[in-house]
Amino acid sequence: MIQRLIAIGAVLLAVQIGLAIIVNKESTVLEASSPDTLFLSFSPAEVSSIEIIGEENTHLVLQRSKDGWTLPNSFAAPADGEQVNNLLEKLATVKQGMAVATTAGAPKRFKTAEDAFERHLVIKAGDTPVADFYLGSSAGFRHSHVRKADQNEIVTIPISNFEVEIDADKWLDRNLAKLKKDDVQGLQLADISMTRDGTGWSVDNLAGDQTSQEEVENLLTRVTGIAVQSVLAPDDVSSLFDDKTTEFTVTMNDGSKITYMIARQDDDYVLKMSNSDLYFKANTYQAEGIGDFNLASLTQKEEKDEEPSNEEQQ
Repeated sequence: MIQRLIAIGAVLLAVQIGLAIIVNKESTVLEASSPDTLFLSFSPAEVSSIEIIGEENTHLVLQRSKDGWTLPNSFAAPADGEQVNNLLEKLATVKQGMAVATTAGAPKRFKTAEDAFERHLVIKAGDTPVADFYLGSSAGFRHSHVRKADQNEIVTIPISNFEVEIDADKWLDRNLAKLKKDDVQGLQLADISMTRDGTGWSVDNLAGDQTSQEEVENLLTRVTGIAVQSVLAPDDVSSLFDDKTTEFTVTMNDGSKITYMIARQDDDYVLKMSNSDLYFKANTYQAEGIGDFNLASLTQKEEKDEEPSNEEQQ
């Protein structure tokens, strides 16, 4: 009996020693990582494209062109350059935390494996990848586990999946149809023809005291402030413009003109501009009602004298 207990004790001791060796070895590997150092090494200015791959092989491409960032897989629509540049700047300067794992099964556990990940980012300068990594599971508020494609080590960085959207509409330049009021010199809409006169606006066929400046300002706010929400397939919406549409032309300070056409599709509004081949879903609140403006709506309403009361008449 005693010999049996001694044998069991020897086995347990061997197991403990083995575990200690493994833990010490793993600790040595993790401690070899340098915390609080840059996760990536590239210059945002040299980047020409970003590919974001999501689950089920969904993917998005952001491409730099001479005119800015575009979405080549979404009819080459303009992307929000500020949003793209902010992401690149953050990735180029983000610092990594301590390594959390290096074991063979860790990538799947932290969703940074080649066949199991939240996002796979490939950033290129020309045809050369300058960053290639997997963004995985959450590591806390706005932090994620990440793994470089050529390494086993898994670390954390302060970035979330929401900052690396896979939906093209999330990267679309929603302000591409907007204009600055100060850049607008003239406007033609239905029977309205108005031009900037010094610091104010004059409306053809309306004298100054006949013009409702409040309605003029309301109209200008509408036509210069249209936001787009998504880019649409031409084959799906181009026929909408064969029917009656709302149309207005804006003349800029440099003499150039842009014609806006707005068509209705169920409860949505589709926007087409003369300076682009693209079709967009427009913000409903901003697009609806523009076609209701006419010369009469800009005319100052006369205030009628109140009828005297019976007592006053007596």
